[in-house]
Amino acid sequence: MLNKTILVAALSALPFGASTFAGSPLISLTEDGSAAIFFVADASATYSDNIYYQKNKTDDVIFTVAPGFELVAGGDGNTKFSVVFKEAFNAYLDNDQLNTQLANVDAKLTYDTGSPLKATLTGGFHQTAQPNNQVAGIIQNDIVTTDTFYAGLNAELQATEKSTLVTGARYNGVRYTNYGDLFNDTDSFSIPVSWYYSVTEKLQAGFTYQYTYTDIAGSAFSPSGDQQIHFGGLTARGEVTDKLKLEANAGIGYSELSRDNGFGGQDDTTFNFSLTSTYAATEKVTLSLTGAREFSVGALGQQLTTTRGVFGVNYAFAEDWSANANTGYAVQEFNPGKDNIFSAGAGLAYTPNKYWKISANYSYMYDDSTRVANFDNHMFSLSASLKY
Repeated sequence: MLNKTILVAALSALPFGASTFAGSPLISLTEDGSAAIFFVADASATYSDNIYYQKNKTDDVIFTVAPGFELVAGGDGNTKFSVVFKEAFNAYLDNDQLNTQLANVDAKLTYDTGSPLKATLTGGFHQTAQPNNQVAGIIQNDIVTTDTFYAGLNAELQATEKSTLVTGARYNGVRYTNYGDLFNDTDSFSIPVSWYYSVTEKLQAGFTYQYTYTDIAGSAFSPSGDQQIHFGGLTARGEVTDKLKLEANAGIGYSELSRDNGFGGQDDTTFNFSLTSTYAATEKVTLSLTGAREFSVGALGQQLTTTRGVFGVNYAFAEDWSANANTGYAVQEFNPGKDNIFSAGAGLAYTPNKYWKISANYSYMYDDSTRVANFDNHMFSLSASLKY
């Protein structure tokens, strides 16, 4: 049964009235307000008709409350810093063995003095407990939990009046916490380098290269190893027109996966790309298109090639109301096997002021797989967010 304490906390955190919110942060650390601490909270109730991502469905209602704090410093200064901590309490109505308490931390530091050099430093830690199609055929009637660590540095140097050099470093680590003996933990390091030339006042184009190294820990199903990825191609970012904005890379990717103990590896070369774009169709309607094709490492340490695309529409039909819809398609190519994943969703959001937001969402996903039995999932959710 549902933990009543968690349920009461989740329901009480829903901001049903604006009268309880003040116009200042929870704690001001400086007189000018350039440093402050805010109270933040998310609360939601979600119905899922397939909580395990399996052909034989198990449905449930999940209540979540995630209180926390946000520290901001810098204001309008040259250096800005923020860190957000939230502790998410998830309670299942029927399957209370799945109840979890998950920590999430995200930090960001930006440096921009108006000089030729500007930089951004990010880092964080996330605990997750959610169904995953990669493990659906291995784990039955349970959900895999992970700890994820990430860090990144991005630096831009305007070398000349029309040319910009962008480089940095990224790290991402994944630890399987409840089935660590079955799945492969990974540590991934990337070094991207891009050179841009100003084609117009608002559009830059150039060349990009990225090297990615992933260390793969051993598991009961597969030995340890590593993956090296080289990507090189063309890149562009900025405004193509007054209404169309994009950031895109396209080129050739080469992946070399090596395994220890004589276990077979895999080499592959293919066309890779990434795209993030928006188009302001009208003052109230914005269209978006995102997509990518890229190499990575799967949960069992195998090479994974993913091709995905999502088309979305956002309609701001009033000052404090907006609606959205999206549809997507993804292909995950494993060794061996392939998943074709279809998705769709729609939502409605109400934002009466800067303190809180309420939204209702529906999403659908269908996985047509050659590895496991096909399955689908319908989800309905009502959520609220508060920043005080």
